[in-house]
Amino acid sequence: MAIKQTSDTYPSLAWVIVPIVLVPLGLYIRSRLAARKLARTGIGRGAPGFQTSVRKLAVTPEIAARLRAGEQVSPEEIAAATAAAGAKVTEERRSVEPVVVADDEENEWLPEGIRQAKTGGTKSRKSKKRR
Repeated sequence: MAIKQTSDTYPSLAWVIVPIVLVPLGLYIRSRLAARKLARTGIGRGAPGFQTSVRKLAVTPEIAARLRAGEQVSPEEIAAATAAAGAKVTEERRSVEPVVVADDEENEWLPEGIRQAKTGGTKSRKSKKRR
């Protein structure tokens, strides 16, 4: 009762050779494509065109024009120009006259909550959103 094995009963040689060749070939192609993509785009924010660990800084229009022209501007010059512009802005804020609030007599018909100014509205709303 022994089963006589012939070449028809054996699995095809293709079922053995094809996976042995295709799996490493697919892995190799995948790694080459990944290396090509990495070389083209870079890693995340460190890719060309991006700078990491750089703080944004507001500069004056004069410094911005010099930078656009390709001129080298030292950090000391930027700091001095920013400090001068900041002093000018604070001086302007002090010189602005306070706003005169209209008398409540003309707004008597409004509810009490609307007539009074709200305090800390923006900060309290932002802190509530974070919770």
